[in-house]
Amino acid sequence: MSGYRCAWYAMFVPMAFAATLSDDSPVAAPGWEVDLTQSRVEWIGTKFRGRGRHEGLVRLLDARLGPCSPTYCQGRFTLDMHNLEITDIPRSDAVPRRRLRDHLRSRDFFWTERFPVATFVLSGTRARTNADWVDAWGELTLRDVTHAIRFPARIRHQRQGEVHVRAEVTIDRQRWGIRYRFDPIRNELVDDEIRLVIVLVAHARTNGADAS
Repeated sequence: MSGYRCAWYAMFVPMAFAATLSDDSPVAAPGWEVDLTQSRVEWIGTKFRGRGRHEGLVRLLDARLGPCSPTYCQGRFTLDMHNLEITDIPRSDAVPRRRLRDHLRSRDFFWTERFPVATFVLSGTRARTNADWVDAWGELTLRDVTHAIRFPARIRHQRQGEVHVRAEVTIDRQRWGIRYRFDPIRNELVDDEIRLVIVLVAHARTNGADAS
């Protein structure tokens, strides 16, 4: 499969909005604080060449933006893989929901007992001609394996001092070692692509807030 392909969302890329702001924007001075309660990375995995699918989300444990300027931004995001959530199976179906979650946490997939977090380091952003969009790039680490990724992100300004970012990137799970190690037949049944949709909400820090 071809490594990853850029598309619609997530995990992982949020500060890209800085590239669309004017020189007098607060991003140039106090910076931004990510709202961990509203921000998340949604995931979509498929099998049988797209005929079956599961969906869920991963919460952010930590998100740090900076240094940022009106045309460039960097940052680091930490994802809570151990507590990943399933959203396509109703909570009333407790047994299949638990089985899928346990399997995704197992060595066949994210192996969260050994690798409880994933990280994305945002290396930079570049504004596009369309003021609502930026290109973002950085390094995604899953299971202690790191690869570079690039993707577009869309920035929407809400009420004063708040920005919403939405981006999508599709990764090839096998590049990060996410595979059935001793069952090649089952491994072939699971599609390689994992779609990540990044949803991020950030607020401008006040002048007295810590911008580190």
